[in-house]
Amino acid sequence: MFIPLTKVLIYGTAVYLVLGPLFRLWRPNCSPSPVSSARRSASGSDLFGGVVGGLVLVVEKPYQIGDKVTVGEHYGEVTGIGLRSTTLVTPDDTAVVVPNDAMFTSNVANANDGRPR
Repeated sequence: MFIPLTKVLIYGTAVYLVLGPLFRLWRPNCSPSPVSSARRSASGSDLFGGVVGGLVLVVEKPYQIGDKVTVGEHYGEVTGIGLRSTTLVTPDDTAVVVPNDAMFTSNVANANDGRPR
């Protein structure tokens, strides 16, 4: 009898902890400065775009870790794929963090498409 109640409480708390901060980002800012509210809404839309891009990466898998890709103006080997960004290592060993929403605004080219050669 307590197991279903416990599951509901655990899942409800998890959803609140994950979605709560996202909803707080999109809440209108009541401060008198229009600049601060514009800055706040831009960061919320960037976060949303990055998360949506991450979900698209998980579903469509246009590249995987180890692939050599070009995302916009950045070329390198994919060393990490996160929910908000992808990390590339360029040929000169520079780590570049590319937001996942760049998939929607720039070209993505995969040199080896998941194959090792």
